Amino acid sequence: YEYASGRNPELTRKIQQMEQGIITYEQVIKLFRRYIADNQILTAETNIKKFQTILTEIAQQFAESGVRLDAHDDSFNTYAQELSQATSMEDISKVAQNILMETKAMIRSTQVLKEQLTATTTEIQTLRKELEGIKQTAVTDMLTGLLNRRGLDEILPDVLENAANDKTPLSIALIDIDHFKRVNDEHGHLIGDNVLK
Repeated sequence: YEYASGRNPELTRKIQQMEQGIITYEQVIKLFRRYIADNQILTAETNIKKFQTILTEIAQQFAESGVRLDAHDDSFNTYAQELSQATSMEDISKVAQNILMETKAMIRSTQVLKEQLTATTTEIQTLRKELEGIKQTAVTDMLTGLLNRRGLDEILPDVLENAANDKTPLSIALIDIDHFKRVNDEHGHLIGDNVLK
């Protein structure tokens, strides 16, 4: 897929260089390890760093909001004291104006925090989807979409436990195609891939 979709230009160049001859299974494995598997690990590491950055930003946003709320609280306490000591309508009007301005500032800072949290939530959802895709890729065969060894190792204990608890029979079929390498050698890997699909 990485090659066919053109998502990985370096891999595409390497395969095009190799296309003058037959690409062996060993070469395919080397290409996979170098250009695809490593990219999955790098993508996962990048996403983990993004999550860490997002969590740090969220913590900073909440800390800054806490400071702003404390400042608003102090201001409102001051205005309450000024209001209780007001002796004229002019004094009451000044305090009311200050309360109005402070309320508007509080609304603005709340709106900014809301926008930041919305953007952060969207980014987290995007990263979560990417990580789910990486996890799915890690446990399935890219060609057939079937579970690979890691995927089987992951689900097999639960499947065995469920079968034992439910006292239901369980069968596992493993298929090995004898002399499949010959298909790839004689007809090429694209034909071999189609046979497996």
